[in-house]
Amino acid sequence: MTIPETLEKIGKALAVLTYQTHAENLAGLFSKNRLTEDLLLPVFRIALKAPHLRNVNQERMNFPYIDLADDKSHVAIQVTVERGAAKVTETLTNFISKGYQNQYNRLVFFVLTGNKLQYAPKSKREWQKICSNKLRFDPASDVITTHDLFPIIEGLPHPKIYMVYDIIARSVIGEEVIDVESYLMRQSRRQLDHEKKSGKYIPEIFIETRETKSLVRSFAHPALFFRHTLDSLGRLNIPGYNRFLTKAGLPPLPFPTLDAYYSIKRFADVEVAAGELSHKLGKLMNLLGEYSSVSRQTPPPFRIKNSRA
Repeated sequence: MTIPETLEKIGKALAVLTYQTHAENLAGLFSKNRLTEDLLLPVFRIALKAPHLRNVNQERMNFPYIDLADDKSHVAIQVTVERGAAKVTETLTNFISKGYQNQYNRLVFFVLTGNKLQYAPKSKREWQKICSNKLRFDPASDVITTHDLFPIIEGLPHPKIYMVYDIIARSVIGEEVIDVESYLMRQSRRQLDHEKKSGKYIPEIFIETRETKSLVRSFAHPALFFRHTLDSLGRLNIPGYNRFLTKAGLPPLPFPTLDAYYSIKRFADVEVAAGELSHKLGKLMNLLGEYSSVSRQTPPPFRIKNSRA
């Protein structure tokens, strides 16, 4: 196979990986993110000249701020699907606060996207300030997407290009089949061990993640989570908004008092209370709907005091 043919297959494989990861994340599935760390690790060893690169998440679940590291080449990599400047800012800040720059003099962000990323000058100035003279960080070369990875591979010597192809061809994004089950089993066991060590669950009984818990709530009767609903409504801080409206000379929003509902314990009473609360909240929603349609041509849904007109 010629070099152009090899590069074409590598490019297609990277594009498929990016597309699959993005599609699964939109569906709330994030296993491919972790798998990518292992699948592309040998590629990074060649492309970034870090032959001793390893997955630090295998040593410690959810290793903070970095995913891959080479202690001899002093390179650290974070694999992420988050493309915003805030992610870079957060990681750089914590990377330096942890003193990782003393061990790794290069921090690379590999962002699973096929798009070319561009950041505002303001963000770049902030990153320079964070790194100061502690870490050399250039977003032009240290923030790498799939779009950027391909030219790096393309510029390798021909023997190394073939090595990259052999690696990708034996992964789930290539043409040959490998034992994907072993990757999934390893990731599952790491996640289970992490959940057990969290102390929130009884080992060997049931492990539930945050996503599982939310999914279960979707299929449960809302009355079972009435108190949780009250807590959520309390965080809206409607009384605070009403104090502001009063100062502005406007009538308060018709928000029900929640304290009385917290004392309800019997299931039958909860069902009645939930219906009553829903009716009261309906009045609030109707008024907010009127507020949203106020314009200069339509009168307001309330009487304005002359002193506040």
